[in-house]
Amino acid sequence: MRLAILLSLIVFAFSSNEANASKEVDPFLQCESTGSTTLYSLKKDEWFYTNEADSKIRTLPASTFKIFHSLIALDKAEVSIDEVFEWDGVERQFSKWNKDTKFADAFRNSTIWVYEELSQKISTSTYIQYLKWADYLGNGDIHHGENGNFWVYGKWGLSPKEQIEMLIKLNGNELPFSTSSIQNVKNLMKDGDVYGKTGWTNDEKNQIGWWIGYVERSDDTVFFATRLMKEKDKELGNFLECRKSITNTFLEKF
Repeated sequence: MRLAILLSLIVFAFSSNEANASKEVDPFLQCESTGSTTLYSLKKDEWFYTNEADSKIRTLPASTFKIFHSLIALDKAEVSIDEVFEWDGVERQFSKWNKDTKFADAFRNSTIWVYEELSQKISTSTYIQYLKWADYLGNGDIHHGENGNFWVYGKWGLSPKEQIEMLIKLNGNELPFSTSSIQNVKNLMKDGDVYGKTGWTNDEKNQIGWWIGYVERSDDTVFFATRLMKEKDKELGNFLECRKSITNTFLEKF
Protein backbone atom coordinates (compact mmCIF):
# COMPACT_ATOMS: atom_id res chain seq x y z
CA MET A 1 0.00 0.00 0.00
CA ARG A 2 2.77 2.42 0.97
CA LEU A 3 4.65 1.57 -2.23
CA ALA A 4 1.57 2.30 -4.33
CA ILE A 5 1.09 5.69 -2.63
CA LEU A 6 4.78 6.55 -3.09
CA LEU A 7 4.68 5.66 -6.78
CA SER A 8 1.54 7.74 -7.22
CA LEU A 9 3.23 10.75 -5.60
CA ILE A 10 6.29 10.37 -7.84
CA VAL A 11 4.14 10.17 -10.97
CA PHE A 12 2.13 13.22 -9.83
CA ALA A 13 5.29 15.24 -9.12
CA PHE A 14 6.82 14.30 -12.46
CA SER A 15 3.62 15.19 -14.31
CA SER A 16 3.40 18.53 -12.48
CA ASN A 17 7.00 19.39 -13.35
CA GLU A 18 6.37 18.53 -16.99
CA ALA A 19 3.24 20.68 -17.01
CA ASN A 20 5.08 23.63 -15.45
CA ALA A 21 7.95 23.25 -17.90
CA SER A 22 5.54 23.25 -20.82
CA LYS A 23 4.07 26.54 -19.55
CA GLU A 24 7.47 28.26 -19.61
CA VAL A 25 7.78 30.48 -22.65
CA ASP A 26 11.06 30.57 -24.55
CA PRO A 27 12.40 34.10 -23.90
CA PHE A 28 13.95 34.18 -27.35
CA LEU A 29 10.54 33.52 -28.89
CA GLN A 30 9.05 36.22 -26.67
CA CYS A 31 11.58 38.62 -28.16
CA GLU A 32 10.86 37.36 -31.69
CA SER A 33 14.55 36.53 -32.00
CA THR A 34 16.89 33.59 -32.29
CA GLY A 35 20.19 33.16 -30.51
CA SER A 36 21.63 31.79 -27.31
CA THR A 37 22.79 32.50 -23.78
CA THR A 38 26.01 30.91 -22.57
CA LEU A 39 27.03 30.93 -18.89
CA TYR A 40 30.11 29.77 -17.00
CA SER A 41 30.56 29.25 -13.25
CA LEU A 42 34.12 29.98 -12.16
CA LYS A 43 33.74 28.16 -8.83
CA LYS A 44 32.15 25.03 -10.27
CA ASP A 45 34.03 25.13 -13.59
CA GLU A 46 30.71 24.41 -15.30
CA TRP A 47 29.23 25.64 -18.58
CA PHE A 48 25.55 26.18 -19.32
CA TYR A 49 24.18 26.58 -22.84
CA THR A 50 20.71 27.32 -24.13
CA ASN A 51 22.12 26.29 -27.51
CA GLU A 52 25.62 24.84 -27.49
CA ALA A 53 25.91 24.82 -31.28
CA ASP A 54 25.07 28.53 -31.44
CA SER A 55 27.63 29.30 -28.73
CA LYS A 56 30.37 28.30 -31.19
CA ILE A 57 29.11 30.29 -34.19
CA ARG A 58 31.09 33.44 -34.97
CA THR A 59 29.54 36.78 -35.86
CA LEU A 60 30.53 40.43 -35.63
CA PRO A 61 31.12 41.32 -31.95
CA ALA A 62 29.92 44.93 -32.38
CA SER A 63 30.59 47.17 -29.36
CA THR A 64 31.45 44.26 -27.07
CA PHE A 65 34.88 44.61 -28.69
CA LYS A 66 35.25 47.93 -26.88
CA ILE A 67 36.40 45.93 -23.85
CA PHE A 68 39.45 44.59 -25.65
CA HIS A 69 39.81 47.69 -27.83
CA SER A 70 40.06 49.88 -24.73
CA LEU A 71 42.75 47.62 -23.30
CA ILE A 72 44.86 48.01 -26.43
CA ALA A 73 44.38 51.78 -26.59
CA LEU A 74 45.21 52.29 -22.91
CA ASP A 75 48.17 49.93 -22.94
CA LYS A 76 49.72 51.60 -25.99
CA ALA A 77 49.08 55.05 -24.46
CA GLU A 78 46.89 56.08 -27.39
CA VAL A 79 44.36 57.34 -24.85
CA SER A 80 44.25 58.24 -21.15
CA ILE A 81 41.36 57.25 -18.94
CA ASP A 82 40.42 60.92 -18.39
CA GLU A 83 40.85 62.06 -21.99
CA VAL A 84 38.15 64.16 -23.67
CA PHE A 85 37.49 63.80 -27.41
CA GLU A 86 36.32 66.85 -29.33
CA TRP A 87 33.12 66.30 -31.32
CA ASP A 88 33.55 66.95 -35.05
CA GLY A 89 30.09 68.48 -35.43
CA VAL A 90 28.67 65.60 -37.48
CA GLU A 91 25.17 64.64 -36.32
CA ARG A 92 24.98 60.93 -35.61
CA GLN A 93 22.34 58.39 -34.59
CA PHE A 94 22.20 59.12 -30.85
CA SER A 95 22.23 62.49 -29.06
CA LYS A 96 24.85 61.21 -26.58
CA TRP A 97 27.25 60.87 -29.50
CA ASN A 98 26.85 64.48 -30.62
CA LYS A 99 29.06 66.31 -28.14
CA ASP A 100 32.56 66.40 -26.71
CA THR A 101 33.00 63.05 -24.99
CA LYS A 102 35.08 61.67 -22.15
CA PHE A 103 36.70 58.33 -22.87
CA ALA A 104 34.76 56.66 -20.04
CA ASP A 105 31.48 57.96 -21.48
CA ALA A 106 32.49 56.80 -24.96
CA PHE A 107 32.82 53.28 -23.59
CA ARG A 108 29.52 53.30 -21.74
CA ASN A 109 27.59 55.03 -24.54
CA SER A 110 29.26 53.01 -27.31
CA THR A 111 30.28 56.26 -29.02
CA ILE A 112 31.54 54.77 -32.25
CA TRP A 113 33.37 57.82 -33.63
CA VAL A 114 35.68 57.93 -30.60
CA TYR A 115 36.74 54.34 -31.18
CA GLU A 116 37.04 54.92 -34.93
CA GLU A 117 39.39 57.79 -34.11
CA LEU A 118 41.42 55.56 -31.81
CA SER A 119 41.56 52.83 -34.43
CA GLN A 120 43.34 55.18 -36.83
CA LYS A 121 46.27 55.14 -34.40
CA ILE A 122 46.45 51.33 -34.18
CA SER A 123 47.60 49.24 -37.13
CA THR A 124 45.95 46.05 -38.31
CA SER A 125 49.09 44.11 -37.41
CA THR A 126 48.93 45.47 -33.84
CA TYR A 127 45.30 44.41 -33.45
CA ILE A 128 46.09 40.94 -34.78
CA GLN A 129 49.15 40.61 -32.54
CA TYR A 130 47.20 41.39 -29.36
CA LEU A 131 44.26 39.22 -30.42
CA LYS A 132 46.59 36.29 -31.03
CA TRP A 133 48.29 36.77 -27.67
CA ALA A 134 44.91 36.67 -25.97
CA ASP A 135 43.61 33.77 -28.11
CA TYR A 136 40.76 36.09 -29.10
CA LEU A 137 41.33 36.29 -32.85
CA GLY A 138 38.12 34.50 -33.78
CA ASN A 139 37.99 33.82 -37.51
CA GLY A 140 40.89 36.25 -38.06
CA ASP A 141 39.15 38.05 -40.94
CA ILE A 142 40.17 41.58 -39.92
CA HIS A 143 40.30 44.26 -42.60
CA HIS A 144 41.12 47.68 -41.21
CA GLY A 145 39.12 49.89 -43.59
CA GLU A 146 38.78 53.65 -43.97
CA ASN A 147 36.81 54.10 -40.72
CA GLY A 148 38.64 51.32 -38.91
CA ASN A 149 35.42 49.84 -37.54
CA PHE A 150 36.02 46.20 -38.45
CA TRP A 151 34.26 45.08 -35.24
CA VAL A 152 30.94 46.58 -36.43
CA TYR A 153 31.03 46.05 -40.20
CA GLY A 154 32.85 43.36 -42.12
CA LYS A 155 33.55 39.65 -41.92
CA TRP A 156 35.32 39.35 -38.58
CA GLY A 157 33.62 36.99 -36.16
CA LEU A 158 33.74 35.89 -32.53
CA SER A 159 31.57 33.27 -30.84
CA PRO A 160 29.77 33.62 -27.49
CA LYS A 161 32.05 30.98 -26.00
CA GLU A 162 35.15 32.86 -27.17
CA GLN A 163 33.75 36.00 -25.58
CA ILE A 164 33.46 34.26 -22.21
CA GLU A 165 36.93 32.73 -22.49
CA MET A 166 38.34 36.25 -22.95
CA LEU A 167 36.32 37.54 -19.98
CA ILE A 168 37.63 34.76 -17.74
CA LYS A 169 41.18 35.91 -18.54
CA LEU A 170 40.22 39.54 -17.98
CA ASN A 171 38.75 38.74 -14.58
CA GLY A 172 41.88 36.80 -13.62
CA ASN A 173 44.26 39.53 -14.89
CA GLU A 174 45.64 37.03 -17.42
CA LEU A 175 45.37 39.13 -20.59
CA PRO A 176 48.55 40.59 -22.17
CA PHE A 177 48.06 44.08 -20.73
CA SER A 178 49.30 46.05 -17.74
CA THR A 179 47.51 45.68 -14.43
CA SER A 180 46.49 49.34 -14.53
CA SER A 181 44.95 49.03 -18.01
CA ILE A 182 42.99 45.96 -16.97
CA GLN A 183 41.72 47.62 -13.79
CA ASN A 184 40.70 50.76 -15.67
CA VAL A 185 38.65 48.72 -18.13
CA LYS A 186 37.04 46.72 -15.34
CA ASN A 187 36.01 50.04 -13.78
CA LEU A 188 34.47 51.12 -17.10
CA MET A 189 32.48 47.87 -17.24
CA LYS A 190 31.29 47.94 -13.64
CA ASP A 191 27.63 48.53 -12.78
CA GLY A 192 27.04 47.34 -9.23
CA ASP A 193 28.05 43.69 -9.06
CA VAL A 194 27.84 43.30 -12.86
CA TYR A 195 30.69 43.97 -15.28
CA GLY A 196 29.48 44.07 -18.86
CA LYS A 197 29.22 45.57 -22.32
CA THR A 198 26.40 45.55 -24.85
CA GLY A 199 26.74 45.50 -28.62
CA TRP A 200 24.49 46.04 -31.62
CA THR A 201 25.12 45.85 -35.35
CA ASN A 202 23.81 44.07 -38.43
CA ASP A 203 25.11 41.90 -41.21
CA GLU A 204 23.60 41.23 -44.62
CA LYS A 205 20.50 39.55 -43.16
CA ASN A 206 20.16 40.13 -39.43
CA GLN A 207 20.26 42.55 -36.56
CA ILE A 208 22.86 41.25 -34.08
CA GLY A 209 22.60 42.12 -30.40
CA TRP A 210 25.03 41.21 -27.61
CA TRP A 211 25.44 41.47 -23.88
CA ILE A 212 28.59 39.95 -22.39
CA GLY A 213 30.21 40.19 -18.99
CA TYR A 214 30.24 38.63 -15.55
CA VAL A 215 28.47 39.01 -12.24
CA GLU A 216 30.23 38.75 -8.90
CA ARG A 217 28.25 36.80 -6.33
CA SER A 218 29.14 36.19 -2.71
CA ASP A 219 30.22 32.64 -3.48
CA ASP A 220 30.97 32.62 -7.22
CA THR A 221 31.68 34.62 -10.36
CA VAL A 222 29.36 33.80 -13.24
CA PHE A 223 30.23 34.81 -16.80
CA PHE A 224 27.63 35.36 -19.50
CA ALA A 225 27.33 35.97 -23.22
CA THR A 226 23.96 36.45 -24.86
CA ARG A 227 23.65 37.00 -28.60
CA LEU A 228 20.34 37.73 -30.29
CA MET A 229 19.58 37.77 -33.99
CA LYS A 230 16.55 39.18 -35.77
CA GLU A 231 15.85 39.62 -39.46
CA LYS A 232 16.68 43.14 -40.63
CA ASP A 233 13.33 43.67 -42.34
CA LYS A 234 11.40 43.13 -39.08
CA GLU A 235 10.60 45.92 -36.63
CA LEU A 236 13.24 46.32 -33.93
CA GLY A 237 10.65 46.29 -31.13
CA ASN A 238 12.19 45.40 -27.76
CA PHE A 239 15.21 43.73 -29.36
CA LEU A 240 17.77 45.87 -27.52
CA GLU A 241 16.11 45.48 -24.12
CA CYS A 242 15.93 41.71 -24.66
CA ARG A 243 19.71 41.39 -24.61
CA LYS A 244 19.68 41.95 -20.86
CA SER A 245 16.25 40.58 -19.97
CA ILE A 246 17.00 37.20 -21.57
CA THR A 247 20.41 37.04 -19.89
CA ASN A 248 18.92 37.82 -16.49
CA THR A 249 16.26 35.14 -16.96
CA PHE A 250 18.95 32.47 -17.19
CA LEU A 251 21.28 34.01 -14.60
CA GLU A 252 18.47 33.80 -12.04
CA LYS A 253 18.26 30.04 -12.62
CA PHE A 254 22.01 29.33 -12.67
